[in-house]
Amino acid sequence: MAKLKIDFNWPLVGHEKITNFLQQTIISGNQNHAYLFCGLQGLGKKTAAELFASSLMCLGDGQADGKALPCGKCHCCTQYFKNVHPDIFKLEVARNEKTEKLKKNISISQIKELHDKLSRRSFLNSYKIAIIDEADLMTLEAANSLLKILEEPLGRTVIILIVSKLYRIPLTIASRCQVINFLPVPRNTIFAYLEEKKIDRKKAQEISDIAFGRPGIAISLCNDAEMLAEYKKGIGEFLKILKSTVAQKFQMLDSFLNKESDFISTGDFLSQKLDLWQGIVRDLLLLKNSSGGFIRNSFARTELESIADVFKTEKLIDLKKDLELTRKYIFSNASPRLSFENFLIKL
Repeated sequence: MAKLKIDFNWPLVGHEKITNFLQQTIISGNQNHAYLFCGLQGLGKKTAAELFASSLMCLGDGQADGKALPCGKCHCCTQYFKNVHPDIFKLEVARNEKTEKLKKNISISQIKELHDKLSRRSFLNSYKIAIIDEADLMTLEAANSLLKILEEPLGRTVIILIVSKLYRIPLTIASRCQVINFLPVPRNTIFAYLEEKKIDRKKAQEISDIAFGRPGIAISLCNDAEMLAEYKKGIGEFLKILKSTVAQKFQMLDSFLNKESDFISTGDFLSQKLDLWQGIVRDLLLLKNSSGGFIRNSFARTELESIADVFKTEKLIDLKKDLELTRKYIFSNASPRLSFENFLIKL
């Protein structure tokens, strides 16, 4: 008997091996009860999870030779993309009802509610699928509650955990999942994708450099001119700091800490700042070592080259270590201001 041929409508950028593996599990019908998609933010983990889930649930013509899966037209696909599918549950960090701000963790009550939903009979006599985004933000109690679900799989249930920091996931949970590591996508692959989307060649090159192997970041930068402008502004701020006096550095620190005070408590703002600064130091080190073809911030090459001429390689290596130490201080609940001040004094 001829092997059934199924075409897949999966617009993922890169990750061919992962794509092939997941698609083969659909063709064979041998799905694991739990998957753990891990890797940096912006690599496409969530997109892959959603394509996998929607393909499993699709009731269209995908099971016939030569038809795409998911079809995007059947009532399952329609319900899925409207987030109203009765057998697919998406769980993420909730918002505070009063302040509308994101909470810090996924709570045990959220996992218990998920367990209750998964334990019910499928509405469509098919799979029941749960996608837990940022699962590495579960509290210990929530993780223990999830472990009980993984230890006793419920029927045709598929649970997909999406994490950026695998070390935050208890080994007892990871060991019960099919772990799939998402790695950065080659710059040329992202560039080719952007060109296919009719992005101006110069802009496509610039964004594929900035994205640093993360297709999701590249797509966001293409679709959001303000996001790209803010990124460039952040790069400009640190380049200015590198050329400033101590007094000027502290004035600039006051400026951005006061301006962004609403975001500091979440850590998101500080993490983004540190990512930008570490990226610049990396670029300076590459330029010092005649590897300018690999820099991330190619749009600022001229200014980066002039600054690289001023710093010694040893000093840049020290700055790289100091930024890593600053990150550890901040995320161990040290004062953000004192942590950044300490870095600027060394700078």
